[in-house]
Amino acid sequence: MARYEDEPPIYLNVKSNSWLVGEGAYTAQLEMLEPGENPDDIYNIREIFVGNSPLPKIEKRVRTFSTEKLLEIGSNVLDLIKPYSLSPQSMNRGSLVGLTPTDQAFLNHFGSFPAFLEELGEEPRARRGAFDYWTLADHVQDIKEAAQEAGRKPNVRYLSDRAKASVGTDRPKPHPAIIRGRMALSELYELAGFPKIADFSRDDYKYWGVLYRMANGDAALSSGLKYLSPKGLGPSTRSVANYFGSILNFQAEVADEYEKLRSLIKPEHIKLALLEKDMAEGRVSPELLGGAKTGPQKLARYARSQVLRQLASELELSDIYRLSALDDVEDFMIGVKETKRELSPWKLQGQALRMGVYSDIWPESYIDRLKVPVVKRETGQTIGRTVVLRTINLPDGRVLKILPPAEKKRTDVGSKRAKAVVKRVNGEHKANGSKKWKSRGLRPVARTS
Repeated sequence: MARYEDEPPIYLNVKSNSWLVGEGAYTAQLEMLEPGENPDDIYNIREIFVGNSPLPKIEKRVRTFSTEKLLEIGSNVLDLIKPYSLSPQSMNRGSLVGLTPTDQAFLNHFGSFPAFLEELGEEPRARRGAFDYWTLADHVQDIKEAAQEAGRKPNVRYLSDRAKASVGTDRPKPHPAIIRGRMALSELYELAGFPKIADFSRDDYKYWGVLYRMANGDAALSSGLKYLSPKGLGPSTRSVANYFGSILNFQAEVADEYEKLRSLIKPEHIKLALLEKDMAEGRVSPELLGGAKTGPQKLARYARSQVLRQLASELELSDIYRLSALDDVEDFMIGVKETKRELSPWKLQGQALRMGVYSDIWPESYIDRLKVPVVKRETGQTIGRTVVLRTINLPDGRVLKILPPAEKKRTDVGSKRAKAVVKRVNGEHKANGSKKWKSRGLRPVARTS
C-alpha cells in the first residue's frame, strides 16, 4: 500500500479553479503565469483544509445539498487530506474558496459533526487536524501574535482562553495541550523572543544587561527591569537582587561586562579580511557564501558558522553550512532548534556576544524589543493653560505628554482640598487624614490661633 506522503501533491489555483497534480505541474504553472496572475493564489490542497494561513474568499452561488451529496463531498475531501482528519474548521476553510459548504450544512443534515463522520464511516477523533499541518515556525508565529494581542508574554491561561474563543472560526488557535505535543511551551517562548529567566546563570544575567545597554545606552537598569519583566522580556528586580545583592551591584557588573565584550568587536573591514584569509587557507568553504552578495550578508553567515562550530562541533559541516545560510535570524534559530534541540536561542546569543559577532547575526530591530520609554523634560510647552514639563517617547515613535507631578505644599486646614478635620486632643491640634494626603504631596496643617 502506498504511503500518503509518497503520493504526488495536489494544488488548486483558487482564482482560476484549475487543479495541478505533482510538483512538475505546479512548477510549470508558475512559469506560465500571465501578467496580473498571482502565484499566491495557488495552494496545496492540504493547506486549504488543514492549514492556518489566510485564504481569499471566493464568491460562489449559494446552493442546497442533499444528504447523499454531503457524504460524497466529505468522502472526497477525506481522500484528499488523509492522513489528516475532517473537522468543522476544515469545511469552513474549504467553503471560503468554494470547495465545500460550511459546517452548518452538515449540522443541519446530521445534527452534529461527529454524527456526520460516523455516517461517513470515519471514526470521530479529537479535533486536531487543523494543527497537524503546522510547522514549528507556525507555532512560533502564533505565540508572537498572542503576545502582541496580550501586550506581554502570553501565559497558559491566556492561550487556553484564546483557543476556546477561536473554536468555529476559519482561523482556530491551538490549545496549550496541542502546543505541548509539539514542543515545551518554554522552548517556544524562547524562540518567540521571551528568555527563560529561571535557567539564567550569573553570566546570562550580565549578557541580558549588555543587550539592555545596547538598546538603551546608559539608561538606569532599575526602571528597565520594572518595565520589561512584567512583559516577560527580562528578569525581575527581585531575582537580580538575589543574584547580585543589589541593583547597583548588577549595574556595575553589567558596565564592566559591556566594556569587555565591546572590546572584542572588530571593524567590518577586519572581519572581512579574516573571512578571506580563512577561505584562502581552506578553513571556510565557498559553499558557505553561496548566494551572499553584500559584505554584511557574508559576515552574518561567517558569524553563524563560527557560533555553531563552538557550540555544536559534532554537527556535520554540511549541517553547519545549511543552517548558517538561513539569512533570516528567526529561521536560523528555529533551524538550529530543530537540528539540535538543546541549543536554545539564548545560548546562541550568549556565544555570539562572547565572540564579538552578535551584531553580525541579530539585527538592531531584534534588540529594540528591550527599549524602554525615555522620560525627557521640556520647558515652554503648554496645552491650553497647562504647562507640560515632561514627555515620554515610546519605542514605536509616539510621544505622550503628561503633566508635571504636583508640588508638595502646606495646605491650610480650612481649604477644601485638604479635607482635614482639626481636633483638639490633650491640648494639641491634629489633622485627620494627614497620612492619606501626605501620599499625594500635601500636608494638612492645623491652625493654632
